[in-house]
Amino acid sequence: MTATLEDWRVAARKGDVLSTTATYDSSRASWYESMGIMIVWMADTLNAADTLAAADPFTTAVDGPGELTHGHLAENDNHGGGVDTKYKYVDASQLPSQPAASPIDISDFIYAQGDMLRADPIPTVQAGGTITYNNVDAPLENGEWHTITACKAPCTGATGIAYPLADADISFDSGQLGDAGPPTAGRVTWSTPSDLPPGTYTYFCRIHPVMRGAFRIS
Repeated sequence: MTATLEDWRVAARKGDVLSTTATYDSSRASWYESMGIMIVWMADTLNAADTLAAADPFTTAVDGPGELTHGHLAENDNHGGGVDTKYKYVDASQLPSQPAASPIDISDFIYAQGDMLRADPIPTVQAGGTITYNNVDAPLENGEWHTITACKAPCTGATGIAYPLADADISFDSGQLGDAGPPTAGRVTWSTPSDLPPGTYTYFCRIHPVMRGAFRIS
């Protein structure tokens, strides 16, 4: 992580709107629910001892190099993808089919059908059909939100800083199923796309990535 240099200055005028953004490369690490934090100091005028002028961003380029804020963190050591000794996920492609419930509830952090920790038959619909998921956990505490996010099969590796990834050949994502304003989707249900070709699709919850499941199009 980097931050602006200590001597960075930019001038702001009355009426200007200031905003911050943070960008995470989720193709290499599963930082789906990370947040950007930026600490900013504002001053009406420059300190008399400060000889550095604040640049007008409308006339002067203010982008510059950043400086590293900290060294290597221990939590970045687990890159996942290997055998998970704590969670015994099953290869969903080897499991039989069952008719999909309508809807499939997500309750107590478990997908009611197709949860990859339970090895139950995979919920299945014919090509052109859809499967609907309903997040029963959404009202709990301050909100327990879940997603159905495509993961490359078999999606059975250990949860870590870089696993699972939203790296399936055919991508889909339900959004955060909840009614709590941003960043939730404003709904607690989601249906799979109706144009998916036949196959077994694996997914995970990008908020709770130990949650894994699968559905099938026949």
